[in-house]
Parts: sequence; C-alpha cells; structure tokens
Amino acid sequence: KKEAPVIHTGTGFIISSDGYLLTNYHVVKGAKDIKIKSANGEVINAVLIMKDASNDIAVLKANSAPANIETNLHLGDSSKVKTGDKVFTIGYPFSNILGKQARYAEGTISSLYGVQDDPRWFQISVPIQPGNSGGPLFNEKGQVIGITVATLDAKNVFDITGSFPQNINFAI
Repeated sequence: KKEAPVIHTGTGFIISSDGYLLTNYHVVKGAKDIKIKSANGEVINAVLIMKDASNDIAVLKANSAPANIETNLHLGDSSKVKTGDKVFTIGYPFSNILGKQARYAEGTISSLYGVQDDPRWFQISVPIQPGNSGGPLFNEKGQVIGITVATLDAKNVFDITGSFPQNINFAI
C-alpha cells in the first residue's frame, strides 16, 4: 500500500534576484521535494542550501528565478525594535481553507523576548496560523525585521494552566 505524501506548507520570501529565499527550517525539514509557488502561481523546484536548526531558519535556492521577480525587500535593524512598535506580516495561513491568496495581518511587538525570555525571538500580537511560518515580519517602514515562526500551543498551555492563551505569537 502506497502512502500519500505528507505536504507541509509555509511562507517564504525572496532575498535575491537569483532565487534565494528565506523561510523556517521546520517548514522544509525532512522534505524530499521542495516546491515554491510564486505570487503569480508559477511552481518552481527548490533545494535547501543552508539551515540553522537551532534558530529555525532555512535558506532555499530556486532552480530558476521566478518570472517577474521583485526583490525590493529591505532588511531593517532588528536591534532597534522596541516593545509597542507596530509590525505586520504577509503570508499564507491555512491555505487549504482560506485559499491561495496572500493574507495581511498587523499587530505590535509585545515583548523583545520569546518563551522563557529567549532573546532570539520577539513576541508579537500579529495573528499567525499554520502556513504563516517563514513569512517576513515588517516594521512600519516596510523593512523586514524578523521571520514569523510560531504561536503558543493552546492545548499545551491549557493542559498546564487550565486557561487558553490568546494571541501569543513569535518571530525570529
């Protein structure tokens, strides 16, 4: 009996005109076949070039640069981010339910630290769902200052505290 392939989806963003992309490592971890769907619907094969498993970052290289590629993303200085700063993300949450169009969400930097005061992560009030992983986190100037990575696991928190967390999300 042949098993159906496991399909993981996430968001990524192009960082160079020759087809390099950033996403979360957990989005592509263990993948035998990586496919990228560009904003115009073009499907391109990609390979994992570098990974940083401890920070959950992956660099991918598309086999060919997507047509009409736009690499006008600018990196911001994440060390200048302050609690309360307005931020936004664009990604593909629950694409199997919501559809294939990108979704915009906004919020603020809730903390400069993640779980257990981890300084590698920002806590953000931007709502993120499965499929947002690997998407860019932008500051008000439209500069990329992070990568959306996770939401606090509601079931685990409920099992520990008896209460559900509300809108506790993270970016690297």
